[in-house]
Amino acid sequence: MRALPTLLTVLALVVLAAACAEEAADEEAPDAEAADDELEDDADEDHEHDDAAVEAFEVLDRDEDEEVVASVHDDHWDGDLPEIAEGDNLSLGARIVDADGEEVALDGEDHALGVDLADDALAGVVELDEHGDHVHVTAESEDTTEIVLQWLEEGEVAYETPPLPVTVDFTAQAYTGGREVLDPEPRLAIADGDEATLDIHDLIEEESLAALDLAEPDPILEATGPLGQVLVASQPDADAAHVIDVATWALEHGDHAHYYIDEPRELAALDLDTPIHTTYGHQHVGVFADGEGTAVLIDEQASLEAGEAVTEEIATAAPHHGAVVPLGGDRAIVSEVDADHEEGLPETVALVEGDEQVETHDCPGLHGDTVTATGAALACEDGILALEAHDDHLHATEIAYPDEVDRLGYLAGHPDHDHVAATDGGDQLVIADTADGEIVAVVELPAEAATGAHVDDDGSLLVVTDDGVVHQVDLDTGELIASSDETLALDDDGPEPGIAGGRDRAYVSSPGDGRILELATNDDLRLARELDVGGTPAGLAYFGAMW
Repeated sequence: MRALPTLLTVLALVVLAAACAEEAADEEAPDAEAADDELEDDADEDHEHDDAAVEAFEVLDRDEDEEVVASVHDDHWDGDLPEIAEGDNLSLGARIVDADGEEVALDGEDHALGVDLADDALAGVVELDEHGDHVHVTAESEDTTEIVLQWLEEGEVAYETPPLPVTVDFTAQAYTGGREVLDPEPRLAIADGDEATLDIHDLIEEESLAALDLAEPDPILEATGPLGQVLVASQPDADAAHVIDVATWALEHGDHAHYYIDEPRELAALDLDTPIHTTYGHQHVGVFADGEGTAVLIDEQASLEAGEAVTEEIATAAPHHGAVVPLGGDRAIVSEVDADHEEGLPETVALVEGDEQVETHDCPGLHGDTVTATGAALACEDGILALEAHDDHLHATEIAYPDEVDRLGYLAGHPDHDHVAATDGGDQLVIADTADGEIVAVVELPAEAATGAHVDDDGSLLVVTDDGVVHQVDLDTGELIASSDETLALDDDGPEPGIAGGRDRAYVSSPGDGRILELATNDDLRLARELDVGGTPAGLAYFGAMW
């Protein structure tokens, strides 16, 4: 009987202990809940700092009266940055409204605008500089990368935007000024074959805007492409090269462009000894002065901004009938000879960077050069030398001439295409693929060629035969696409007709009767219109102010 009271005592103690434990748990529970709430609050604060620290973040283009070009919307951007031209920069400000709806005053001290490359973004495309209330994004190399903009509070990042793409395009125009117009206003430069004049013709109003005096008739014209605005007119017998601003251009702004015009102007009349071969590439025109063995690089953007020709000279070992192909900046492919060279064509070409000759390649009997999408192509006596340009070297491919062709004495190409073309001095037109290193086609023309081949930006390959007919050939396949119904007035003893154009239009001069034909390259060379300009129109260069 004594065991029962003992058992009851034990059970009472167990119940009492359980009650005490439950009471203790109840006392501790509020602290645990508070801790959980505190963690949640911290997480919410972190989330707010990352994603909701601003109500609005707008990027302002300080070069365009602080126009809003992009704004943050949740985790992405509405709008985008204008492309940056070679040597140019974007000056960007910002309008920031914080989470309380207050606009942030960027004073450069307590509150500033910062900029950085986005995570894993491509380096070396732009240089970034912070200036308190604004930042500068400066072009370094042609490509696309991403940046992030930052609101800095006393030097610490209070908010960082999503990545914003920025593109450096060395075909974009940095020059500003002039008068803004609603649409592109293309212009045509027309050299006279008998008189030492150059006419800048308005293709919208069909009138002459300027007649510039030259040193000799029928100059060699080289334009900075339909997107450019600078023309070089070389006159080898007069030892002169005129540099002219044709003054129609476009500035890209994200999904649209602004168009401008101004009065044509002469930037310089360069004194060069026998300038013959001229080539455009990467916003530079290269002119080779045979009499002094010097290659001259004319920088389009720097010249437009300075109002005069900005040039860089590359000396070779001796005077010779040479060539130069600009690759951008101070890089170029230049013909080279021995110091004791006296006659004959060069045998070698060199990659030159500034004053340094980086490498050389054999090209016996060099005569003919052009820029391509990947570098340059040169006409040697035994074939075409295709040079693919890389950052620090050239990759060379030799393309042998087809059996039916002895050699080519020139090459026609375009910076947007890897296919090049040339006539052989007779009725054959040769097309080569410099990327694949092969001859694409040998086209037999209906008659002997009266002009060299011409390649437009849209890939139109054009040539005039001695019966005055214009022919269009497929640059990719060699197929004869169309022949013009209208014929040109040619004279065996007169100047060669000129060909220029782009964007579905080609302009061809008729020296014998003072006409220029506008042909539709997207419609079997239909005669779109006829311009009666008078005189003896010869060489042509087209400036489309295109975007």
